[in-house]
Amino acid sequence: MEQQNQLNYHQGPGARPAVFADLLLVLTTLLWGGGFIVVKMAVDLGLPPFLILASRFLIAVAVLSVIFIREFPKAHRNDFLFGIGAGLLLFSAFSAQTFGMKFTTPSNNAFLTSTNVVMVPFISWLLFRQRPQPRSVVLAFSCFFGAMVLAFVPGAGLSLNSGDLLTLLCAFLFALHIAYLGATAPRIRSASVLNIVQLGTAGILSALFFLIFDPWVIDLTAFRAGAFAILYLGVFSTGVCFFFQTYAQRFVPPTRAAIILSCEGLCGSILSVLFGYDRVTPQLLCGGIIIVSSVLLTEIHPLELLRKRLGKSPALEQAGLQAETKTPRGAPAGQGGPQ
Repeated sequence: MEQQNQLNYHQGPGARPAVFADLLLVLTTLLWGGGFIVVKMAVDLGLPPFLILASRFLIAVAVLSVIFIREFPKAHRNDFLFGIGAGLLLFSAFSAQTFGMKFTTPSNNAFLTSTNVVMVPFISWLLFRQRPQPRSVVLAFSCFFGAMVLAFVPGAGLSLNSGDLLTLLCAFLFALHIAYLGATAPRIRSASVLNIVQLGTAGILSALFFLIFDPWVIDLTAFRAGAFAILYLGVFSTGVCFFFQTYAQRFVPPTRAAIILSCEGLCGSILSVLFGYDRVTPQLLCGGIIIVSSVLLTEIHPLELLRKRLGKSPALEQAGLQAETKTPRGAPAGQGGPQ
């Protein structure tokens, strides 16, 4: 899941850049969805989670530093300070997600991670006194219900394993990360530099934890077998996806970008079934639909869309079909973090 980027959307010079930008966001979503499968492959091969994280983050830093090298002279001290804070949260979130993947399926990992979107308004309420709207409360409960459906085992009742619980912790940390970026965004000058710093911080912490806890665990055979997974996560799922997102959100309205990117969990689950990691069950279908619908409805406001289509007619006002005020969010379009 990629972190939220404070980008200034502007209308492109024509339809062609917007269409191309939409395609880049769709490709980004597919690459992030594939990240769940690739992480599972790397974990199953026996690669230590902290080694996976250190490799993906440091490779991404190298890629993005080359792409955004001209941004560094424009950076402010705050970009580095807030980037370090964001990196601490990012490291914590990805650690929980990657360790969680050892004990759960890619589908559960993908769907449960996506619940971070509905957590953001509540964290903003607790930390920044931004009261969530009633719709946010309803969507949070529906998302929680979807998670319970995923955890339901016929004949045994609810069964959230340690991997599912770690993934929910990961979703909370991603939501905290989004709220943090939203609060610090007005005080930064370069989102690209902040992103590189936070990825670098997460990479260094991952490397240190690997050297402390897993220095003798690495198997060279497993490392060679997992080289593709590490390169995919570092180059494509993190580095290239951030570049695509940064470029595309210059031409795509934040709400549309958020809707496209929030389908990351759905893509991850579909790929998990196609690659044989999951079976299609009623729980997977129902729970997944409930979670994806809740996530999408945080960005889609049906009453507002209806009013825009039909206009502000007296009949609509009498029926009470008034557009809802958009919930203050911790950050603009996108999910909590790359996969």
